[in-house]
Amino acid sequence: MKQFILSLIFIFILSGTAFSAQYQGDIAEDATITFRWNTSGANGASITRGTNGTVKVIRDDGTDCTGTSVTDTEDSPDTGIHLCQIDTNDNANYTTGHDYTVWLDGATIDSQVVNAALAEFSIENRFTNVSKYGGNAVTATVSGIPDVNVTYWEDSAVSDSDGTPDVNQITVKGTDSDSYYLTREDLVGEDTSMQAMTGHVPADCELIEGADATDTIRNSVWNASASALTTVGSIGLKLASYLNIYGY
Repeated sequence: MKQFILSLIFIFILSGTAFSAQYQGDIAEDATITFRWNTSGANGASITRGTNGTVKVIRDDGTDCTGTSVTDTEDSPDTGIHLCQIDTNDNANYTTGHDYTVWLDGATIDSQVVNAALAEFSIENRFTNVSKYGGNAVTATVSGIPDVNVTYWEDSAVSDSDGTPDVNQITVKGTDSDSYYLTREDLVGEDTSMQAMTGHVPADCELIEGADATDTIRNSVWNASASALTTVGSIGLKLASYLNIYGY
């Protein structure tokens, strides 16, 4: 039994180069693949090819795709390491939706004729299909980029006037019952005044596009009618009373 096992090991050593097809991935159409593969002698040492043979490409349906697409560079960057490049833009036989095998035909390595599969790849044969979402067709205004549906937010319909969702209101300060709110018009400058300030007197202060808010506020206060200053305990009422006493 021991002698049988030793014989198997001896046969394995004599076999020299062991080839294993490397999967290069699912590539985009017309892309170029680059990979390296090795050759060694029966003793395991790296050796060059006695006869180079031909590196070919075959499609999963048996179609030969080789043409002039394969560049086989021997001993690059060193003895026994070979560079292979495949330009899938070379000919019409490289099509999407197929698998491809790169193979070595008729090489001589360490005095042995060798045919071997070197690599495998596919061309857009495992891409994720996003043509439908939730059973519904996906539309794309820009080719290849699915449109995002933002017509609803938290189950409520989103309105828009120019293709851009409107901002309904943003809580700036306070609670739901006593808050300042800005409308979309406030944010984009279509209406420069503060609107619908719950529980507060709206001030005519222009805060958008660089307007001077100080002048507006000062003029509003200074030019206010004394008869309008009626809030009990306010400075405005005291000032109005003072002016009335002294005949202003």
